This record gives sequence, C-alpha cells and structure tokens, in this order.
Amino acid sequence: MPYEWLPPDGSEQHLHLWPHRSLSQRGFVWFVGATAVLIALPLLGIIGTPVLWVLLPFLLTALWGIWFALRKNGRDRDIVEDLRLSPDRITLVRHGPKGKRQTWDANPYWLRVTLHATGGPVPNYLTLKAEGREVELGAFLSEEERRPAKGMMMFRIAFVTAAALAFATPALAFEIEFTWDGLKLCTSGNPNTVANPRFVLTDVPEGTKFIRFKLVDTNVRDFNHGGGVVAYTGQDVIEPGAFKYKSPCPPDGVHKYEWTATAQSKKSGGKLGTAKAARNYPE
Repeated sequence: MPYEWLPPDGSEQHLHLWPHRSLSQRGFVWFVGATAVLIALPLLGIIGTPVLWVLLPFLLTALWGIWFALRKNGRDRDIVEDLRLSPDRITLVRHGPKGKRQTWDANPYWLRVTLHATGGPVPNYLTLKAEGREVELGAFLSEEERRPAKGMMMFRIAFVTAAALAFATPALAFEIEFTWDGLKLCTSGNPNTVANPRFVLTDVPEGTKFIRFKLVDTNVRDFNHGGGVVAYTGQDVIEPGAFKYKSPCPPDGVHKYEWTATAQSKKSGGKLGTAKAARNYPE
C-alpha cells in the first residue's frame, strides 16, 4: 500500500503517504523508448523519400504528446503527506506539486478519525478533525486502502495516548464557573458567533500558561461549537471577548451545554489539568 508507518521516535508516531504509481521512472524511460521504436519501424521503408518528411512532424508531435502527458501526470501525483502524532500535537504536512505546502495541526486531545462511508466526494472518505478544523487524509488512496488506514490510525492514537498517560505528570482538577449573562436568546438551530462568557477560575494548576476552552452540546455532541485558547496571566477571571465561539441555539427545547477548560504549560499542549462546568440553555 502507498503508505508507511516509520519506526517510532520515542512516543512520536510518523506516517508517510503517497499516491500509487503504476509507472516508475525506469518504466517511463522504457515506455517512451519502446514507443519511439514502434513509431520509427514503419518509417524504415520510406527513408529517403519525400513521404518521410511529410509524416515525420506528425509522428514526432505524437511522441512528444505522449512524453508530455506522462510527465504531467507524474508531476500532478508528486504528492507526499507527512503525519506526525505525539502526546502533545498532531501535525499533517502535505507536500504537493510545484513545491506547494499545506499544514494542519491540532491537539490530539480533540482528535477524531472518521471514515465517511457515504456523503463524501468519494466512498470511504477519511478525515481528521480537531479544534473545529477537518482535513482529508490520503485523498489519493483507493477505497480499499482507506479502511485499514483508519484502523491503523486508531491503533497508533491509542498507543500515543497510553504513552502519554504512562509518562506524563497526573493532570490536576480545578474549577470553572460561568453564566449566560448578556447572551442573546437563540432557539433557531443556527448558532451565532459570539464572545465567550465570563469565566471564574479556581485552583488553576501551577505552571499554567494557557487555558483551552471548548463548548459541547451534551444533547448533540457531534455539533462543533468551537472554543479558543487564552493566555493565562494568573488572574482568576477570563472576561468576555477573549475568544469567539458558536453560541447555544437549540431548536427543540432546553439543551445542556458543557464547557471544558484544559490548563496547559504551552499553547500546543502540555496538559496540566481540566475543569468542566455545565448549564442548561435556555435557562
């Protein structure tokens, strides 16, 4: 299969993915060479005649067209996806044609691997989702190759999580409080983008530099309300306006919403503790 898990570097897992190539560089040379010979054979009988000069430009153009098409196809498939998974961060770098580079990274704490059997651009559409962002993994893999790729990905995530739990400092619990004060009533099912509520923090773990907030509708957990990361300065209050998120907006009565706050020693990870607080909306 056109992907490979490299030997682990400590607790970091490293995956390479690339498109399947039916024609290697050596095969390309042989194919073009054989085509040139086959085109040249019929010309042997007309060497030295005016007919040769009439046909030659067309045959050379056809040979050049084959060469150009194969080269372009090879360049278009000159893609490598490089995924690194560690306890603190997951990073996906896509190296595309002409030096194009795309990067996606997130905290693996929020990571979800999904194989969409239907509803995607292709069957068995494989995606990674975390922190409100979703990307496709291995767009060039065949339908049959995506199924084992997901299973292996879930196994590696479990391995990294176990390693993190085995060697990490135990996370401490702290407390948060919030209210819906100032939030415009919304019951249409179409959330508004609003400023965060006022959070009151208690017993924040020592060494905390950042706090990551995430809102979940416990009645509809698949919906992403988002959240944000706030630099922690030692103050016990996070005022509104520190970040934006999708407001509660249940269309079918009262839902229970839960904020999760994760204390971190650095912006991209280093989990020190978690706190949760929930309220109904509308109240």
